[in-house]
Amino acid sequence: MPSNKLETALKYSWQFEAIGTQWLINTSTPIPEATRHIISSYIHTFDHQLSRFRPDSLVSQLAVNATKIQLNPDLLPLLEWYEKLDAITQGIVTPTIGTVIADAGYDATYSLQPKATPKPALPYTATIQRKGTTLTALQPVMLDYGAAGKGFLVDAICELLHDEGFTDFAVDGSGDVRQASSDPTTFETIGLQDPTDKTKVIGVIELRNKALCASATTGRAWGGWHHVINARTAKPAQDIIATWVVADSTMIADGIATALFFVPPETIPTRYTYEYLRIFKDGSYDCSDYFREGVFS
Repeated sequence: MPSNKLETALKYSWQFEAIGTQWLINTSTPIPEATRHIISSYIHTFDHQLSRFRPDSLVSQLAVNATKIQLNPDLLPLLEWYEKLDAITQGIVTPTIGTVIADAGYDATYSLQPKATPKPALPYTATIQRKGTTLTALQPVMLDYGAAGKGFLVDAICELLHDEGFTDFAVDGSGDVRQASSDPTTFETIGLQDPTDKTKVIGVIELRNKALCASATTGRAWGGWHHVINARTAKPAQDIIATWVVADSTMIADGIATALFFVPPETIPTRYTYEYLRIFKDGSYDCSDYFREGVFS
């Protein structure tokens, strides 16, 4: 979680745990119990469909048999975004990476003990056929939507809050943050956590009606492994240790934050408007102007 909220003007907070991580929703008015129930139910349904950590999930069926599953229609943007990420990164960021990550030790029991020498992921287009939100596996495959799934869920919760009449809030899914405000002068102050020392920040940014996602190879690491893995080589990312991305959509920011470990920023199509910061293992960094103003020299 290489981002920490340092300051907020929102008075009310709701903290809870879901999909294996901590969540925080700040609002200008209290969230009623009925709205909390709507959000919790949505998260439960999302988890039941896409979690590779649950043996009863829909995607877990594909890991056992070459079969067909029907996901809810609202998941279509996430499925389409993953196909775009697969194309942009030439198969490096792809949902078929699930077996690679599990074999490396980030499995359903969080054993953090490699079970085998991971092999490259199965090619997505040769393994999965998609029609709308119907997925057909041509052979058993463990899918993992962790590179952009949490970002999608943050966006979905934001939409639910809008539907319930909230205009001023910030949703924080363990460092993936989206801020919304009817007042353009209102913002969230976010500290960019030093990936090598969690007690320090390397900069500060102000988030205004945008989403911020971050990832670091130092946060979820074991042995010689971490959770940012190249699906084509079955090797962990080496040169870059942390990324931050700001975009309008948390799902888009989340996916690009992972892609930037493996591909240069100019590889991302210009239709995805975003700002970025990447930290290299030698301590150097590159970034867009948005972040350059906030990074401490």
